[in-house]
Amino acid sequence: LLAREGGISRDEQDLFALQSHQHAAAAKERLNDEIHPVYVVNGSATA
Repeated sequence: LLAREGGISRDEQDLFALQSHQHAAAAKERLNDEIHPVYVVNGSATA
């Protein structure tokens, strides 16, 4: 549908998806020191 209506090829869609994934992975890597798990026990969150 996107390719047909927007004139975007499958290869262009695949490239965009790959680049988006790479950017997200790089951002997560940069933020690793700021991301902390939150555990939930009986509905109460503890860090």
